[in-house]
Amino acid sequence: MTDLGALREAVRTIETNLGPITGAALIAGGFLYSGPLHLAEDDGAAAMFHMNVDTVSRGLRALLPGMVSRGGGSVVIIGARPGQRPWTGVGMASYTASKAAALALVQTTAAEVLESGVRVNAVLPSTIDTPRNRQDMPQADPRRWVSPESIAGVIQFLLSDAARDISGALVPVYARA
Repeated sequence: MTDLGALREAVRTIETNLGPITGAALIAGGFLYSGPLHLAEDDGAAAMFHMNVDTVSRGLRALLPGMVSRGGGSVVIIGARPGQRPWTGVGMASYTASKAAALALVQTTAAEVLESGVRVNAVLPSTIDTPRNRQDMPQADPRRWVSPESIAGVIQFLLSDAARDISGALVPVYARA
């Protein structure tokens, strides 16, 4: 996801071998904990923007030309709750800012390609129940977190024809967190 040329080549290869891409979920991204911004020696802003904004931009730039020229398709991006609700990102300002920027790309791009029949949406999970999160937050209650399966179900819906009238949406998937 860091090399636009390689992404475009991957899209060409997929479409040559399997046919046109009609839907895609862009799930690349990352997180670095830096603590409160005023205390951080290196807040990780460049790394966060590279992982969470550049990957979305490159993914959209690789996928959308074909979808627009064919007059349809759907792309779903993984955002995060702090991107839309920054006050929930205390202690992770750079991550929060990078996710907010990614969501701005989603909504702007959705408006740019809407007339062509292409949809762009995002899901905004709270904490995801992953082995890494369980390891990093042993005192937390993972029963309150979002399951990967729940997120996958929302993505599946947004990619489906049942969501044909939804574009530019930022869909919260918070579980009980």
